[in-house]
Amino acid sequence: MRDAYPEGSVVIRLHGVQGPIGGLFAATVRDLQSSNPFTRVNNTKSAHLTDDRVAEELLKIEAMVNDSTRKVGPIYHLAASEAMSPYEIAVAFADELGISPNIITPSTQEVYEAKHPHMVPRPKKVTLDTALYEKTFNEGKTLPTTRASITDFVQLGYAKQTDQ
Repeated sequence: MRDAYPEGSVVIRLHGVQGPIGGLFAATVRDLQSSNPFTRVNNTKSAHLTDDRVAEELLKIEAMVNDSTRKVGPIYHLAASEAMSPYEIAVAFADELGISPNIITPSTQEVYEAKHPHMVPRPKKVTLDTALYEKTFNEGKTLPTTRASITDFVQLGYAKQTDQ
C-alpha cells in the first residue's frame, strides 16, 4: 500500500452494509416471508446501504485516489444518509413487499436484551457522519437513505435470494 500511495492511504469506515444473504435486511425479508410473528427493536437507529451501492462508492474512491490532481484525506465514513430503527426497517420491507406488517412486534432494546441475555448490548444510535465523504467523493450530494436502500435491496432481486 505504501508503494502504491506514497502520500498515505485512505481509510473508509463502513456501517450497515447489506447483502442478499446475511444481515438485518435479509433476516427481515426471511422473517416476513415466513409469515411467522417476529420482533424488531424500535428505539435504536442505524444507517444501512446495499453492498451494490458500497461497491459503486468504493470505485469512485479508487478513481479519485488515483487522480494526482485531487487531494483526499485519510478517513471517511460511508453509510446511509438517514437512519431507521430495525422496526421501521421491517415495516418498510413489509410495505415494499406487499406483506402485512401485523406480524411485526415492536420492542425496546432493553426488553429485547433482557429476553436474549446472550446478546452483546448494542448502542442506541449507530450512525456515521458522512458529510466529509459526500463533499469529497459525491459532489456534495447526500448518500441514499436507509429507506432508499430497502427499495434498492428489493430491486436488486435480493429479496428473492434470502430464502436460500
